[in-house]
Amino acid sequence: MRTLLILRHGKAAPETGEGGSDATRPLTARGKREAELMGQLLHSDNLVPDRILASNARRTRETAREAAAAVHFSGAIDELDELYLAEPEAYITAVRRNAPDAQRVLLVGHNPGLEALALILTGDPVALPTGGLVVCSLPIASFAELTPRVRGKMHRFVAPSELEH
Repeated sequence: MRTLLILRHGKAAPETGEGGSDATRPLTARGKREAELMGQLLHSDNLVPDRILASNARRTRETAREAAAAVHFSGAIDELDELYLAEPEAYITAVRRNAPDAQRVLLVGHNPGLEALALILTGDPVALPTGGLVVCSLPIASFAELTPRVRGKMHRFVAPSELEH
């Protein structure tokens, strides 16, 4: 059994239109707090990842770093070009290729690909807000076995608004 943690990037600043691109949008203060809250939740639930894979977009890199710090993750974060606005198959390939021996992988990316990934792997539809997290277990012995045909179970879905005090 393996655990995949699917995290949508936190709230990002809008595109400025002044030479900035979608990929360079930073997190807002709210987005940083969302990522920190999710990292704290993962820590308190003993769901510290072995590997973190993130899109190379600035907002996903920042989300991954904030969450990693809050969960006390000390490894390297893999920032992958192929995960920028990726389709579910690209996420699956990245996990299979970059984290075959991990027990628990945190995947930080974008919608609509992450919502589609959660649906493909669990059969459960989910509306993933910014900073939203899906925890799913997968009946595989290694992430090297991950394919779109694997059917796991969604154990938890958390929106950052549920954790705000």
